[in-house]
Amino acid sequence: MPAFGKDFTLMTGYIRNLRGGSQPILAQASDGLLYVVKFTNNLQGANLPFNESIGSELYRACGLAVAQWKPLLVTDAFIDRNPDCWMQTPEGRLRPESGLCFGSRFLGGDGVRLLEILPDASFKRVLNFKSFWLAWMIDICANHADNRQALFKEDAQGHLSAFFIDHGH
Repeated sequence: MPAFGKDFTLMTGYIRNLRGGSQPILAQASDGLLYVVKFTNNLQGANLPFNESIGSELYRACGLAVAQWKPLLVTDAFIDRNPDCWMQTPEGRLRPESGLCFGSRFLGGDGVRLLEILPDASFKRVLNFKSFWLAWMIDICANHADNRQALFKEDAQGHLSAFFIDHGH
């Protein structure tokens, strides 16, 4: 069953919880890759997976760096086998719903250095710094209602490339 022309992949392994209001997790899929996973019944609303996917496609269409994404199939067996992936609410734990969810390729991995926050002196190392102006314009036109977020991936020469993330709002 394709979504946005993308075939889904089965989630096979829970790695760990990640920070953020939607309470994403890091998981492995049947294609052997790691994904940042956002469930349909996340605490920020049912539109979040759609917003993430369409935001990623919009940014990519405008030539901006974003992680690859695909729909991931989460089964009841996976959820029951991995209770640590359940979300925390003020009322207690919330079981993720089974079915298709949003999966964004994890940009890190062995030997890859990712930075979330840069000191002022590091901005001169960002190769695609002009992309932030286009991202700002797209966010205004798309009525993006959250702070723009980016991860910075460092290459062997110490240069940084910004990847735009979190299109949920």
